[in-house]
Formats: sequence, structure tokens, C-alpha cells
Amino acid sequence: MGKAAMARIADLVGRGAAPARMQREVEAIVAGMLAGDEDRREAVKQVIEELRDDMLAGVADTAAMLEDIEHPDAASARNADKTLAAMQAAADALVEACAGL
Repeated sequence: MGKAAMARIADLVGRGAAPARMQREVEAIVAGMLAGDEDRREAVKQVIEELRDDMLAGVADTAAMLEDIEHPDAASARNADKTLAAMQAAADALVEACAGL
């Protein structure tokens, strides 16, 4: 469940999804995970918390890495910023989801 969700998030980030789209997609992923059997709710909560932690770590790692890279042109710098913004939006959505659990 968590691997599939992370794969979907990574795919969207890789395609350059806008932050607003990342927010909506993560909200849909979380809603889909929470729908259904109430007996699984605690396990789903753990998966969402792990996703949040992984995304927050990924954002921090990516931000640090991007600081060390010299971008040869403005387009590559914009692309890097867009990727980081998408990752941050996904992480923010997961933080919000965890706060609501």
C-alpha cells in the first residue's frame, strides 16, 4: 500500500506535476487508503505517517542537493525548483493528512 502510494507520488514529481496537483493527488491517495475497512485504520495511519516521514526526508535531501548543483541555464534551475515545489506540496499534504488522523 505504501510502496504503491510512493510510486504514484514519485511518478507525478518526475512528470513535473504542479504543487496544486500534487496536493490533490496526495489527498486522493490518502482518502483511498482510509476508505473501507475500519479494522485497517491503524495500519493505514502508520503507512501514511511513514510516507510523511519519507517525503519530508526526501524534500530535505533534495533541497540540500540542489544547493550544491550549479545549473547551467535558467531552464534547468526552474525545473529543479518545480521538482522541489512538487515534493514539498506532497509532503505538506501528508503532514496535513497525519494531523487529521
